[in-house]
Amino acid sequence: MSVALCLESITGTCPGGAYADDIEGKESCIAAAKRFCLGVYAWGQQWGMELGIPKCGVLCISDNEALKQIHMNTKYTTPAGDIPAFTEYKYLGVVLDESTGLARGPGMNEGHVEINHCKKLAAKGEKALHALRPLFLDHYCPIPLKVAMLRTLVVSLMTYGAELAAFKQLNVAPIQRVVNTGIRWILGLSQNSTTFEAYTASFELGIPNMEAEFAMLRTRLYAKLGCADDPMVTWIQILHDHPYTSHSRTWVSLNEAYLGSVLQGMSKYTEPNEERKAPLREWARRGQIYEAHVRSNSYRSDYLDELHRARLDGIEEMFPGANFNWGEEQTLAHGFVEQYMDYDTERSRLIDSLNKPKKTHNELHLAFDVRDCVLERSMTANTSVAFAYYDQWAFGATRGYVRMALNRPDITLGVRWLIRVRTGTFPRVVDSWEKLRRLGKTPAYGRDECPLCRERVLSGYEWGHLMTSCSCETIMNARDRFLRPAIVGLSQMFVGDAPTRDLYSEVTGTSNQTSLAGVVAIFLVGGVVNTRYDNTYHIGFGHIDSIPVGLETHIYVPVAQFLQQVANSYVLKLTLDAEEDSDLDSDISGSLC
Repeated sequence: MSVALCLESITGTCPGGAYADDIEGKESCIAAAKRFCLGVYAWGQQWGMELGIPKCGVLCISDNEALKQIHMNTKYTTPAGDIPAFTEYKYLGVVLDESTGLARGPGMNEGHVEINHCKKLAAKGEKALHALRPLFLDHYCPIPLKVAMLRTLVVSLMTYGAELAAFKQLNVAPIQRVVNTGIRWILGLSQNSTTFEAYTASFELGIPNMEAEFAMLRTRLYAKLGCADDPMVTWIQILHDHPYTSHSRTWVSLNEAYLGSVLQGMSKYTEPNEERKAPLREWARRGQIYEAHVRSNSYRSDYLDELHRARLDGIEEMFPGANFNWGEEQTLAHGFVEQYMDYDTERSRLIDSLNKPKKTHNELHLAFDVRDCVLERSMTANTSVAFAYYDQWAFGATRGYVRMALNRPDITLGVRWLIRVRTGTFPRVVDSWEKLRRLGKTPAYGRDECPLCRERVLSGYEWGHLMTSCSCETIMNARDRFLRPAIVGLSQMFVGDAPTRDLYSEVTGTSNQTSLAGVVAIFLVGGVVNTRYDNTYHIGFGHIDSIPVGLETHIYVPVAQFLQQVANSYVLKLTLDAEEDSDLDSDISGSLC
């Protein structure tokens, strides 16, 4: 029972303006339900309140078809009128029906109230998504704006009632499909794209994973019920404090079981040079701190501020007379800052700084822990080539550049190409070559050759070849104009003045066997090789407010400018003879419009 006013404190006749809301009763048979209806009417009369018949109903929760038929033919009579028998009832946006009390076991998924609720939410989200479709398909609309619209106008609409349906991947599948469609539109990919992998693209754009988001929201409510300083004045608090013992699988008991299972992942990874354990891989943890450092109004990372100060002051000013070369100055890991970020300390400081009066420290900690564990579990389960590539080069740590790109609408198309580079959806030579062969045509380039300069390229890394070693005059001019300072600085940082070799000439896919040009290319697009975090090019990529030493802007800016200028020529060469609409045709139209 949920009562909006403490009626026990009122003596005599109820004064005007008082009301009772959301009175609920559970009875074991039809006769008892009739008595309850009469009892509610009598109670209202005692306190001077009328029974709102139009908002009342009796719902039979049972798998007995005969009993449900009797229920529908029964009149629940009160002096104020007959209360109708319902087959479903909407409460706080959740439609309760005859399956509400059934277990979440196998065979009940298709008709269970949870999956039905998620399908209704997905339908609402899809309607909102299609209303925004013209903006999502506008190639000149800044991508950060599209992401913000998807998060605030679509995703938020579909998380209402997440506390009911969390901890079951099947429940959120309809909602995740709507989100994936929005991501595909943002990247300008057709339905026929074979390289698009929604999970990787979603993480890159900073769009929440629905399974992790639902789990965090349910955990937060559960923690609020158990950890809050001031208990909630609702019936759910009473149910939490006095759970049903006649049912083995209730909302309260399932929370305890799910949390126990999920939190086993808390000790999956060891912190660098520490014995402490963490739920997430290192690049994901770093990315969280980077984003909190930029987005929070009350939290600043002391570690990142120290790195920023070091870059501003310079080593010579900090250590007069020290003999450092230019490469060492850029690495920033020579004793004047701590080498590793203490993730636990940073996150504790972040939670303390949030200053949410209605959220306790324990509540936030538990919710964040569950989100991280569910997120890591989903990463481990993802066996796609795109995510393996994304994980190998730790691209996720620097994904905050997408948000920063809102300040540069002039390179929107280049940012879109950069996102595709980092998520493994940049057009590949082998795909176009095989397509032309299927059409009965002879491609003008080899299966593993750059269509512009005919040099060998490694499939999936054609973008790196364009950035560092393509000998096409147009590409070389663009490279000299936009990328030369960054390429020179990165080369000197790692091996001094050693000449740049052909990109991926002997690469086998492992980071310690990647050539110098390959390392340069990975860092140019915000990746990391051999855990070389914290160098000036990683920190200055664009996800936080720091500029690399020797450059005038974040690295993502010249890279996006370069891609915006050359990607169109590259794609035109790939698809010059294509006759049918395809993913690559969509790329061309997106670049030319």
